[in-house]
Amino acid sequence: MKIRDIFQEDITRTIEEVIKVDQINEAVVYEELREYVPTEALQGHFREVLEAINASRTEPTEGIGVWVSGFFGSGKSSFAKILGYVLAQQTVKGQSASELFLSRLTKDRLKNLIKLVNRTIPCTVVMFDMSTDRAVRTGRENVSEVMYRALLRTLGYVEDPDLAELEIALEGEGRLADFQTHFRELHGQEWDERKHLIAFALNEASAVMHDLDPQTYPLADSWAKTRREIHVDANLIADRALELMRRRRPDQALAFIVDEVGQYVARHVDRMLDLQGIVQALGRAGKNWVQQGKGPFQAWLVVTSQEKLSEVVDALGDRRIELARLQDRFPDRLRVDLAPTDITEVASRRVLTKTSPAEEALRELYRAHRNRLATHIHLHKTRRRQELDERGFINLYPFLPYQIDLIIGIVSGLRDQPGASRHTGGSNRTIIKHTQQMIISPRTNLGQQPVGQLVTLDLVYDLLEGNLTTERRKDIADVDTRLSDDPLALKVAKAIALLEFVRDLDRIPQNIAAVLYDRVEGRPLVKQVEASLKNLEEAQFVRETAEGWKLQTALEKDWDTERREIKPKLAQRKELRREILRDIFGDPKVRTYRHQALRTFRLAVTADERTITEGDIPLALYLAEDEADFERLKEEAREASRPSMAGENTLYWVVPMTQEVERGLEELYRSRGMIALHEREFRSREESALVESEKEKRDKIQHELRADLRAVFPQGVTYFQGVEKGASAWGQTLADGLKAFLDKAVPDLYPRFELGAYAADERDAEKFLTAANLAGLPTLYHEGKDNMELIRREKGRFVIDRDAPTAAEVMAYIQHMHSYGEKVTGRLLEGKFQGLEYGWDVGVVKVALAALMRAGGLEVSYQGRRHRDYREPAVREVFAKVPAFRSAAFAPRKALDFTILSAAARNFEQIYGRELDLEEGAIAQAVIEKVREEREYVLPLEARVKALGLPGADFLTEFRATLEGLIASAPDDVVKTFASDGQGYSQAREQTRRIAEGTSGSNLETLQRAHTVVAQQWPVLAAQRPEDDPVIVAGARLRDVLQTDSVYEHLADIGRDTAEIVRAYEELYADQHQKRLQVYEEAIATVEAHPEWGNLPQEAQEQVLAPLVTRACSDLRLDGATCHACHAIPEQIESDLAAVTGLRSRALERIDELTAAEAPVVRVRLAEFFSGVIPDIEDMDRRIEALREHLQKLLAEGARIIF
Repeated sequence: MKIRDIFQEDITRTIEEVIKVDQINEAVVYEELREYVPTEALQGHFREVLEAINASRTEPTEGIGVWVSGFFGSGKSSFAKILGYVLAQQTVKGQSASELFLSRLTKDRLKNLIKLVNRTIPCTVVMFDMSTDRAVRTGRENVSEVMYRALLRTLGYVEDPDLAELEIALEGEGRLADFQTHFRELHGQEWDERKHLIAFALNEASAVMHDLDPQTYPLADSWAKTRREIHVDANLIADRALELMRRRRPDQALAFIVDEVGQYVARHVDRMLDLQGIVQALGRAGKNWVQQGKGPFQAWLVVTSQEKLSEVVDALGDRRIELARLQDRFPDRLRVDLAPTDITEVASRRVLTKTSPAEEALRELYRAHRNRLATHIHLHKTRRRQELDERGFINLYPFLPYQIDLIIGIVSGLRDQPGASRHTGGSNRTIIKHTQQMIISPRTNLGQQPVGQLVTLDLVYDLLEGNLTTERRKDIADVDTRLSDDPLALKVAKAIALLEFVRDLDRIPQNIAAVLYDRVEGRPLVKQVEASLKNLEEAQFVRETAEGWKLQTALEKDWDTERREIKPKLAQRKELRREILRDIFGDPKVRTYRHQALRTFRLAVTADERTITEGDIPLALYLAEDEADFERLKEEAREASRPSMAGENTLYWVVPMTQEVERGLEELYRSRGMIALHEREFRSREESALVESEKEKRDKIQHELRADLRAVFPQGVTYFQGVEKGASAWGQTLADGLKAFLDKAVPDLYPRFELGAYAADERDAEKFLTAANLAGLPTLYHEGKDNMELIRREKGRFVIDRDAPTAAEVMAYIQHMHSYGEKVTGRLLEGKFQGLEYGWDVGVVKVALAALMRAGGLEVSYQGRRHRDYREPAVREVFAKVPAFRSAAFAPRKALDFTILSAAARNFEQIYGRELDLEEGAIAQAVIEKVREEREYVLPLEARVKALGLPGADFLTEFRATLEGLIASAPDDVVKTFASDGQGYSQAREQTRRIAEGTSGSNLETLQRAHTVVAQQWPVLAAQRPEDDPVIVAGARLRDVLQTDSVYEHLADIGRDTAEIVRAYEELYADQHQKRLQVYEEAIATVEAHPEWGNLPQEAQEQVLAPLVTRACSDLRLDGATCHACHAIPEQIESDLAAVTGLRSRALERIDELTAAEAPVVRVRLAEFFSGVIPDIEDMDRRIEALREHLQKLLAEGARIIF
């Protein structure tokens, strides 16, 4: 049995490709109705809409909008079209459209509802497509304009809104028939035949209006030139729709059915607001119309869109708030969302219904091979539904259940290609047609195949080939030519070409094999597909990406060719290898080693004598290029590691390089080379995608290379102190091998480790410095077995034991280095006691140092100051912060001289009146307490003086720095400083008090006012008076004293000089201000005396006088240096006085310009008619015709046109 023989209906019958809402061919409409498949879901949607329309007879509503949404293949256009046929009760080939539709339904409730609506609600349907209707002239119109033209056309009016207004007005006055008669007599033609030629109809109608009413229209063109242009908006269309229906279709409802509205309004806020206004106005007006008894029915609006209403609104971002009402006008129950899931059922019932014998044969075939079939057609890494059952297999055969949805995705992707036909898509009819052609087309020959053969994606390609780009079709043809010895390669290439349009299915070998599985009882294809992919890649037809395999474009082929020409040299390969090693040894599991749960050591790795990582334990990697190099490096490592050699404390690992590693290094180098060459170039979208793809490839190669390089370590040989051992004996992974290797080597590298093998927390060092009682410190530091024994009990008190083993070891090293004049820093101590031989944790070193510091055995120098008192904050900082510790220097401690202590105590007593004990700590502590108090006094004073810009800020800053220096100094430095400079400190305190008094209260106000006067008012006076004028002399004196630190001693003189300058300035400013007012009032009077002044509207008069009025300020009140009303500075007033003549002349000229008559000029923007892509000649002609009509209309109105 052949596949073409298993179907119930003739598989070769004609099936239309594309649904058009405005289709007028009766034969086509008849077939659409006869073969329409209303699934249960669709019948439910029809019922919801028709119930709402029926209910509005008795309960009018404002919610009259129906939003029909669905992506390609959902059947939204069919739904809207069928609804229109049913409402209009259209007759098709002598039969009622409703009756034809009723014969397809299975739900009695819906059948009865349709009969009721047809019987009780006669309806006029205005049905058109926003993407193709002739009412869309420029593509820039609002929806209301297009709907109004379509309404006028349907009701028999002329489509031009301006000309239609004449018909509507004459009809309303009962004079339209008289007008039509006069038109025939005057022009010899019928008005209804002539009115659509707008360019002629305007003037011809104007001539008729002149004959009918010569008093109103004295000339033949009077009406054409004086007519009012009609602005079409939502309110107009709502009012006119109901009124015009009352005139020409009384006792009928009105329904607008508009296809592709969503695409037209999407992302255009103005169009969305217009649509909102239409549905709102139609709903409100229709409800009132019925309630007031003006008519029995409302108007309804049904629109279609690819997106749901909520998605269209949300896409507008912040503007979506403005469109909140739009969603209210399309009630939830009337938002019909049609999903593509029904297409499978539609395709099955329309095309693939089988005969009974065929169903039985398919049932047996499925049961015999269902497990094999389920395994081999399974799609991986996708959420697509791909359930396989007996009924689904029979209904859709020779298609598989998931294939219809897959084809929808492919065809939808084809539609999105640049330049693709708008009729290419996953619409119902396109998929149905595709289903039929798959069986009957000579290109696939599937109908001639025996039952058992399946639809494969290469056959789908054969049907859709014409929708792909020329470049892609040529690539497929080249595969057939160049890889003729691999027949599967061509099928794989075709499958990849189509799968690139499917976003949620990776193009991996398993999925490619699944979509090419061609027989129910076939064999798996994964291995063959992988081999074909390799051949295709070698021939530069395909490339692997993050989403799987894809066909290479011409640009990608050039990219691949350029990439293959990049080859690394030996030095470059080695550098890449070292980089990968840094990644490997950057892993803490590999880089670190924990010894006895007490100390973590880090590896100091080198390769090719270059540093890979910094650390504690040296590990030298010798990387062999080949077998001979491997033997040579083994001998070299053996010799270098022998005792008494420089490398005796180094671990050596000789590692052989494999082909996988070398290949990975080469590929990584190529990827990086291509990225470096092209990343910063100006790139097209495709070039940018290539760079991003190469980055993904680079990351993948680097990940695989890291794994390959780790894998070769167990194949190597290790050496330590002359002993060789195979690396695999240490462990089968790098991490395991390193741990075992280090377990053996570390005890030999750190023989004195046990001396400091304690889990000391380095934060405990600070506790040694701050604890009031040593008894409270952790047990680890007290006497006892397995303790550090830094604290011992003596005569009932706890004291530091400077002879404890760790403390004694550290102290001995410091004394030894100090005796040679060496500076012993924390960094040096870290290196010494953490390095080879000791290997102590830094916490042990720090705790030992802190104990010695508290015991008085050490002093520390930090940031240029020496600290002996362990209680100082700076000492705590040394032990709390790593940078501070490493830069600090430790040394044995020395004492202060008695004479210095005496001088410091004496100075303190003279300043503060209190005696002190002659002890370094007591004196230092007392001084620092007072210095801190002084700093708190100076800080706000310094900030205030700086903010006000007053003298003394530099002095206060310097004094504060001195105070902070004392606070930060070591106790002995504090004592020394106070002993030598106590008098200077006292004088600075007195000057600080004078500044504080001078910058507060009324004194501050005096200084601030003086600064303002010197900066703003005195320079104005100085420009107009001689230098010896008393006011000018006072200003110079005031300026000079304000710049000195002695300003606080002359506050009385400053106040007097300031007042004198202010009085003189106010007299000068008032005189100039009055002069300006006088001359501008005269200029205003001259302008108002112009003969044409009275003919100007008030708004124009105000614009003409504005430059003069703004300068004629009459409300003088000084606010500082300027008038509070006009804010003019003296220089501006002088400028205004000089400009009055020019401003007066310009005002007079402007009056002449405004009163001169001009011919009307209209600017026409071609972009309004020719925006976007022109897809075909029909669209081009439509746009040109719309432009011609617009220009002819303007010329008929007597306008001058410019572009």
